[in-house]
This record gives sequence, structure tokens and C-alpha cells, in this order.
Amino acid sequence: MDLSFSDPLGLFPNEKKRTPVRTSDRKHLMEFQKGKCDKCKKSFKQMKVRAHLHHKNGNPKDNRIVNMVLLCPNCHDKIHQEDKKKKKGKNKSKDPFDLKIDLPKIKI
Repeated sequence: MDLSFSDPLGLFPNEKKRTPVRTSDRKHLMEFQKGKCDKCKKSFKQMKVRAHLHHKNGNPKDNRIVNMVLLCPNCHDKIHQEDKKKKKGKNKSKDPFDLKIDLPKIKI
């Protein structure tokens, strides 16, 4: 079932659309990383898993070779979980009355 839709009116400008990564770039990354996950350094063959392509800057349209790494599924998931936690922390609304201000001590 394909749930994708087109946006001819441009109502969703921030929608990130993936640009296909060239097979030659994937092969180059695999050779450069010697068939291992960029984070945990384990062999994809030994783990019997497919390599996941990760965009370092989070932009799936940016397919420059310097912006991509191959990760095992476990490391790829961990990276995105960490990203979600960081975003969640930044979006917390702070109570304006819960300010910690260091005031100088005044002798009376």
C-alpha cells in the first residue's frame, strides 16, 4: 500500500523527500569502510545484516559522499533515538517563573 502523495501546490515545503543514492556511491562507501559499520566497526557479513545508509546532517536530499555513512541497523536506530532525545530536550517549554538567578550577596 503506497501512502505517499504529491504536493503540487507546495503546501508542505519542509517535507523531506529522499533522493535516490547511486549504487556506485553505496559500493564506494562499502569499500571505504571495509564492509564494516562506521560506528561499532563490526562486519556486515559476520552480523548477517544489510547495511543502512545514514545521512550525517539528517538531510535525505544531501547525497554527497562526505555526508553518508553505512551503519548496522542497531547503530542506525541508536543514532536516530539520540536525535529524537536531543530534539525533545530542545522543544521543552520552560516556565518563565522558574528562573535560577545568582544574585550577589549584600551585607546589611
